[in-house]
Amino acid sequence: MRNVCDLLVIGGSTLRTDRPTLDARLVGGRAPDVLILSKSKEFDQTIPLFGVKNRKVMIMDNFSIFDNYKNIMIEGGENMFEFTKEIVEHYLCFVSPSIGGKKSFIGRECKFGILNILQDEQDIIMWMKQVQSRGNN
Repeated sequence: MRNVCDLLVIGGSTLRTDRPTLDARLVGGRAPDVLILSKSKEFDQTIPLFGVKNRKVMIMDNFSIFDNYKNIMIEGGENMFEFTKEIVEHYLCFVSPSIGGKKSFIGRECKFGILNILQDEQDIIMWMKQVQSRGNN
C-alpha cells in the first residue's frame, strides 16, 4: 500500500463546490487525514469526504496540526496560495491549455525554480521550488 500524503489540506469553498471523496482508491493506499481550512465549521455531512473510514477530518482556520504530520499536500488556487506561501516551499502545478475561471494569479510576484516537468494528455505538470526568500514575497 502506498500513501500519497499523510494530511491533505483543502479550503472550505472547494469542499462545498466540488463535494469530493478524497480517498486513496486510485493508488491502493490509506486515505489521508483531511484538514478543511475554513472559518465556518458548518458543512453538509453527506459530502462523500466525511464517509471515508479510518481517517480524521478536521475543520480549522489555522495550521497548528502541521507538526503532527510528515507529508502534507495542500490543494487550492489563488486564495490558498496566498494563505500558505509563507510556509510552503515546493509546489506541484498543473498548467491547463484553457483560459477562464473566477480568480487568477495576476499581480503576484513569486519566483520559482523548476524541478521537473511532465506532460500528460491534457496538462503540463511541474514540480517547482520557491527560490526567493519568503519574507520578500
